[in-house]
Amino acid sequence: MTTYTKEQIDKARAKEELLRRVDAGEDAAQIIAELGLKLKPRSLWKVRQAYRQRGWEGLVDHRCGHAYKATAEVRQFLTQAKKEDLERTGAKLVEMVEIKCGVHLSVSRVNDLLREMHLSSPPGRRGPGKAVPDINAASTDRGRVFFPSRLLWSRWRCWAACQR
Repeated sequence: MTTYTKEQIDKARAKEELLRRVDAGEDAAQIIAELGLKLKPRSLWKVRQAYRQRGWEGLVDHRCGHAYKATAEVRQFLTQAKKEDLERTGAKLVEMVEIKCGVHLSVSRVNDLLREMHLSSPPGRRGPGKAVPDINAASTDRGRVFFPSRLLWSRWRCWAACQR
């Protein structure tokens, strides 16, 4: 016999109640909101089909996510390590988590966790040693105005051909 967590059982019971009440003629969207399910009314047919094929077992969510690896200890370590040095990348943090906690997380998962904890670097941030261009300085490179790049030129030719 398979054992389920309390959350899985509660969610399956909520789906079962949803099907029962929809079959009785109530509005699906209202019931979904009332039960707190993350389900769209147009995907109700999937729930009904799973229930017909496998019964109550079909309503149980069997997905397992990343939670078993990203424990509270791992999250705390990531928070501490990132706050110590804001320049640490996801790849470096993956190595540190493997050494410290003995758990392998992907770089994308570490970046997702950092984003959830509001510790991720802002997009477009420049790395150390790279100069930030001064947008107020007058540009002396005017060559592209008269001689466009090969990519721009080929795009223009394609556009001109389509206009004929």
